[in-house]
Amino acid sequence: MLLSVGHLHTAIQQRFGTAFRGMSVDYVIEDAPLGTGGALRKALNHASEEAVLVLNGDTFLEIDYAAMLQFHNDQAALLTLAITAQADIARYGEVVFSAAHILGFREKDRSGPGWINGGVYAINRNIHWPTRLTERFSFERDFLVQELPQLAPRAYCVEGFFLDIGVPEDLDRAQTELAGEAI
Repeated sequence: MLLSVGHLHTAIQQRFGTAFRGMSVDYVIEDAPLGTGGALRKALNHASEEAVLVLNGDTFLEIDYAAMLQFHNDQAALLTLAITAQADIARYGEVVFSAAHILGFREKDRSGPGWINGGVYAINRNIHWPTRLTERFSFERDFLVQELPQLAPRAYCVEGFFLDIGVPEDLDRAQTELAGEAI
């Protein structure tokens, strides 16, 4: 397992060490903030497997990771996003897809039900990064949205529990609802 860490990385390293629940743990440390894209690109340089699972650190999605990785490989995809249905997408934006092919993304311009990015990806470690990208960039905005036609990403639909701790109320919810999942 690779953990991409930056701010307070020593606290994370002290907590998990070099092994966790039977898995060896290695760290890719950001000396300066690289954004979600720069951090991912740096971490993929250290990956040993061809297809890698990537999890956002501020979301929780109940998902069968092995099944998602199998789907990714079966689709011969470069990139697969776990997407999850939500009753109100206003806070997240929407993933537009058809027959497991992601067609686009709608910004946070409407409310109501829809499918959102669940913050879990399967990505090939040798994916092509355009030269226009700087060292620091957003994976979602600067890479995924801009490179959508070339990437032809797949959508892996997940019905599991989802929680994004990006707002204080949901961070409080996580303390209660995920208490049994403590690491």
